[in-house]
Amino acid sequence: MRFVEIRLSGRVQGVGLRGAVSTRAISAGLGGWVRNEDDGSVLLRLEGAEPQISAFIKWLGTLHSPWGIDISKSVQEKAGEIKENAKNTDSRPNFGIG
Repeated sequence: MRFVEIRLSGRVQGVGLRGAVSTRAISAGLGGWVRNEDDGSVLLRLEGAEPQISAFIKWLGTLHSPWGIDISKSVQEKAGEIKENAKNTDSRPNFGIG
């Protein structure tokens, strides 16, 4: 299982983005979390299989108003493998909104 953390910038706070991201991630079978940051950005962590993560990132690129996300200005913060003993043993996706 892989993870990626992405910082989204633009008009991303106070517009329902975290809820939309959470709903989409759960329907895609991804785990992780999404939260507002003090600098006005939104930080997103996705956990799951590479094909689902790639498809989700592609979906992020289609977002526009009211979110006003410029995906070209979004920054991948971290990426890597999740260690086997660190995985959630629950079979359901676990996605939190912070």
